[in-house]
Amino acid sequence: MLKKKLSIIVFIMIVVIALTLPIAKADDETTQTSEAVTISEEENTENAETTETELVTEDNFKKSDVFLTGEDVTVDYIVDGNLFIMANNVTINSQIGGDAFILANTVTVGEQGYVFSNLFTTAKSVEIKGVVYDVYAYAENMKISGYIYRDLRTIGGTLNIAGIVGRNAYVKMDNINFAEGNSEDGVTVTTRGRIVGDLNYTANKELENIPEGAIGGEAKFNQDNADQSNAQDYIMSLGKYVVSVAIIWLLCLWLAPNLLKNTNEILEKRKLAVVGYGILSPIVLILASSICLVIEITRNIGLITLSSALVFTLISSAIFVIAISNLISKKLKTDKKLITLATIIVTSLVIWLLGLIPVVGAIVVYLVSILGMGIVVTNLIPKRNKKEKEVIEVKKEEKDNEDKNNKEDKKLEKGKKDSKKKKEKKENNK
Repeated sequence: MLKKKLSIIVFIMIVVIALTLPIAKADDETTQTSEAVTISEEENTENAETTETELVTEDNFKKSDVFLTGEDVTVDYIVDGNLFIMANNVTINSQIGGDAFILANTVTVGEQGYVFSNLFTTAKSVEIKGVVYDVYAYAENMKISGYIYRDLRTIGGTLNIAGIVGRNAYVKMDNINFAEGNSEDGVTVTTRGRIVGDLNYTANKELENIPEGAIGGEAKFNQDNADQSNAQDYIMSLGKYVVSVAIIWLLCLWLAPNLLKNTNEILEKRKLAVVGYGILSPIVLILASSICLVIEITRNIGLITLSSALVFTLISSAIFVIAISNLISKKLKTDKKLITLATIIVTSLVIWLLGLIPVVGAIVVYLVSILGMGIVVTNLIPKRNKKEKEVIEVKKEEKDNEDKNNKEDKKLEKGKKDSKKKKEKKENNK
């Protein structure tokens, strides 16, 4: 259940990014300097007078949503809005007034980082040293040495808790570790990990030797019965795939019948075009959308282009299955819709099974997506090429006819000249 919820959250992150950015006036910056922002209550009390008199400028305060991309992104200025980041390494060292949506390899909320609302992130490594209100994370490794005011919801491999979770933790990880505070003469010298509320966790086996006082509420264990659920997951995955292909086929019958009519000709006569367009189209769309996103004036166009690339990617596999099914139906010399639907179901099953094979499956999935996208793009482009080809053929035919007529005229003219010469020769002889 937790895995499904977090999968939905990750999807919502992408949708929110796509829907929010056209409205927001985002600022693309990766390195800005600002005064240190206090994060703990004690530091807030000690430095209250200083922060009240601190000057707020455009360099250390962004009164809007912020969208950032890059290799290494550091946010060290106040953001009075939502934060959207896609990068390799992300570090937050300031206050974020809204939600933070982050897709990255490593994510670090520094000691001076303070996310006043939710942190939604998908990353390989996540470390929270500062303060976050709620955390929704999909991470291979996650470490908490700071504060989560409310709930933690995470899926991944290893969770190390050396800080505080203020309410409940919902975790699906096999390794959960609590830092234990060492004491000398009753004085704690290292941080101690603690969950104030309940720990609801799913793992292969129940945790042993949980430090005393590490969990304020109850530790609720759910057995991760992966073997038992695999069969159900496979059946559900196959069902979703077949149904999605069938739905796209029905939509094509309604909205794009010409695409279905042209698939056989495209696969039989334009194989190189399919492969070429399939490989180049995603690259061109991503580059074009990236360039448009950098320029504020064309940002909406960039989002539309990026959305188009995403749509093409989502339907490409289904389009390939439909194209192969149409080709099979043609070989069977039938155009009955029920037989075509049955062919689509069988073809979907075969491709889905091939996708399960290690290594080979990944190659099959990639090729199917590339070829499906190539079919779509080839169908969109050829109308113009066909007209041009017809025009070229007509012009060539006209030129051939003109050349032929010219040759015949020259031949006739030459014949007349020869006959005239013969006639003059005869008269001279007389």
